[in-house]
Amino acid sequence: MKIAYVLFDPGIAVGGVKGASVHVARFCQSATALGHEVHLFVTSVVDTSAIEATVHHIYLEKVKSNDLSKIEAAKKFAVALRAEIQIGDFDLVYERLSLFFGQGGEIASEVGLRRILEINAPIAKERASHFLLAEHAKAAADERSAIEGADVVCVTSALIPYAASNGASRVRVVPNGVAIDDFSVPRVQGETFTIGFVGSLKGWHGVDNLLLAAELLYERKRSFRLRIVGEGPRGEHLRQLASSLSCADAIDFVGAVAMGEIPREIASFDVGVAPYVKSSDFYFSPLKVLEYMAGGAPVVATDTPSIRSITGDCAILVSDPGPIAISSAIEALMDSPLLSSELAAKARKRVMDKFSWDDAVAEILEADSFVGDLDAVFG
Repeated sequence: MKIAYVLFDPGIAVGGVKGASVHVARFCQSATALGHEVHLFVTSVVDTSAIEATVHHIYLEKVKSNDLSKIEAAKKFAVALRAEIQIGDFDLVYERLSLFFGQGGEIASEVGLRRILEINAPIAKERASHFLLAEHAKAAADERSAIEGADVVCVTSALIPYAASNGASRVRVVPNGVAIDDFSVPRVQGETFTIGFVGSLKGWHGVDNLLLAAELLYERKRSFRLRIVGEGPRGEHLRQLASSLSCADAIDFVGAVAMGEIPREIASFDVGVAPYVKSSDFYFSPLKVLEYMAGGAPVVATDTPSIRSITGDCAILVSDPGPIAISSAIEALMDSPLLSSELAAKARKRVMDKFSWDDAVAEILEADSFVGDLDAVFG
């Protein structure tokens, strides 16, 4: 198939280091490996060298952070995209849900193309809860327009009610995947036990509790290094918190690294931690957990349905992701190299068997995998 991948979100840069950027790159890589021709329509580009797709950069003047600027940018993107789709001879439009962009279905319909919409989060709700969203009604209306009538792929089952309530035609749940071969790098055995975190530094990632867990380990006279790989809006706060701790000298803020460097980082971890803040509507399918597993690092993570569905019995999951529980879980791995190696081996086998990007993308692109009777199947 010739696929038009549509990504309006100016915050997700092609070739960037955010998890969403990695997600886009991996989808394109796997779709290409499966024999499809992918054309990626985007607003933000950092580096195209690692993207296995034809990149169409719909250039917009600097999009400001305010809502009205983004709304105007979405209108311009839609005009340019419509012209490209009309002459592109595509077989499928694949779109990642983006804030303030609701024209994808209309554009696909005009040329008689099937469209798949990927939902990773209820974006308007998330933005209103964690950031500023002055134009909430507009954002919600655009999301409704984007979802209504579409075949929707959700990364977790927690997103199904959201998709259904906004008029999705059919739904399929496909968790994120991992490029397993990229993580087949030699493990690095250091003299000091290395605790690792990879991800954007946002409030819901719970890195505050990981820092406080490190302080508890230090108070127990445990020797370790904590490597925090990534950058984000909580970065300065977390650095300040770390500097106030007695274990400050054992904490390394690595900053953001290129996608290709992540496997080497994880190869040095004796444990990979995903201490997400617990919430009643946890809808993430964490790439970091899959990458820890693929990279041979045993995992300590928050116990949520979506994380449990990924890890099975191949990780230590904590129901209360506070400093005490996290530090105790890490300490269990410090005290038992055998447990660490067993969990790591089982986890890598599990991702190889169930969570490759190639398998995920093949499943997404299979038209018959989507379910229309949402009430009957999902309640």
